[in-house]
Amino acid sequence: MALNPGVQEWEAGEPPTHRTHAQPPLDPYDPLAEINAMSSAEYNAFMDEVDAALDEMRAEEQAARPVRERMAEGLDTASRGLSFAGALAQHSATVLDGDLTDAIEAVGALQTQLGAVGFTLAREAAVRGLHQDVAMSLVDWLRVRCPWLSTQDAAQISAIVRASQSPVTTVIGDAVADGSVPVHRAALVARTMTRLESSLDPDQRDSYARIASAAAARPDLSDHDLAKVCHRLVEDLLQEAQPGERERKASSCGRSPAAASAPG
Repeated sequence: MALNPGVQEWEAGEPPTHRTHAQPPLDPYDPLAEINAMSSAEYNAFMDEVDAALDEMRAEEQAARPVRERMAEGLDTASRGLSFAGALAQHSATVLDGDLTDAIEAVGALQTQLGAVGFTLAREAAVRGLHQDVAMSLVDWLRVRCPWLSTQDAAQISAIVRASQSPVTTVIGDAVADGSVPVHRAALVARTMTRLESSLDPDQRDSYARIASAAAARPDLSDHDLAKVCHRLVEDLLQEAQPGERERKASSCGRSPAAASAPG
């Protein structure tokens, strides 16, 4: 039997029963030798580690960039994405019912996210007193910076900002900032807690703010039912108020958001 390099063959005249390719030895100087010797499972696990390492590197690179650059880039990316989706929405007649419903639900979630970003920036502007620098209320300042923002929407943001300035009710603003509560529902909670400020001690305000914020975060609780929860809080907490005070504060909970006073 004679052997050719790399291939085992039978000599002429002998029946060839099988042929096998000999596995060449690993070249210790070949950078891909170890990878080539991996099984499929080992290779997939290795590539997962590579992807994770690359993601970590990209995250570190992003973290090293100034916040203003990353924020501007994120908003620009979001704007371009919405423009793209808006163009496609013009052809929504070709979309199936289920997909159309999913798209509408996605838009609702995006509105909550956008409200969270807008509130977070407005809260920071209020902390810095940017509206006071130009002798304006926060509502008016927001309307000047964002002409598309209605007075009602600006008043809702202002009401939450005001409530967030107190350590015991800052949970209301935090719930908006993390996207768990939309602005209009958080504003109802904020106005309620602001009007109860003189009737509760700090621990009570903290507890009731958390209760009301948790209720506002429930998607199965309608806006109407949330308003009833806030009214119930007022009724329960003002049992021993002066005559007429309970009714006055209960009715004030349902006031238009535009009536809320702005900080500064």
